Amino acid sequence: MRHGQRPTAELVNARRIRCHPVRDVLVRYLDERRPALDYSSFKNLVSILVGNFWADIEHHHPDVDILDLPHDVAAIWRERTKTITGKDGSSRPRKGYHTIFFQVRGFYRDLQEWALENPSSWAQWSFFSPVRKAEDDIHDSAQQVADLPGEVDGGVDLESAVGEALDVDPERQAEAAAVGDQGSGVE
Repeated sequence: MRHGQRPTAELVNARRIRCHPVRDVLVRYLDERRPALDYSSFKNLVSILVGNFWADIEHHHPDVDILDLPHDVAAIWRERTKTITGKDGSSRPRKGYHTIFFQVRGFYRDLQEWALENPSSWAQWSFFSPVRKAEDDIHDSAQQVADLPGEVDGGVDLESAVGEALDVDPERQAEAAAVGDQGSGVE
């Protein structure tokens, strides 16, 4: 029996996040993103950010209670994300790990951008991403692009994922250039 779309908080709570402030920011963030996504893509984003990212961090590093991850924790998480470990302890490479990296990097980038626009709500959550640009860059491998799930089977909007990976936003680039020119005295 289908029950329709579940509320964001219910989807997040299903992952039993222990750190309530991080849980709350995940719910707020996902609520902001939800109107722009179809339900399947939204559930996939919840699964990645809450399950593949934060629940994994809490499971392996229960003392971490802030999105500002120590470098060693971030590095270990990135390596762990590149493999899938079976119940029997065997492991195999995860083909779609770039999708996870894209979404986590996008999450941190959105928080940084929103902190500039609304500091009272988001500035306390604005930190450097645990995923560096080079780690989520797919332009060098056609196979990695082919491994990304599409809208039909994985709920990921491939065009958006590739756009995020390439980090191209002409409007933002023009704004940044204008701010840079003002700060440097160049007109």
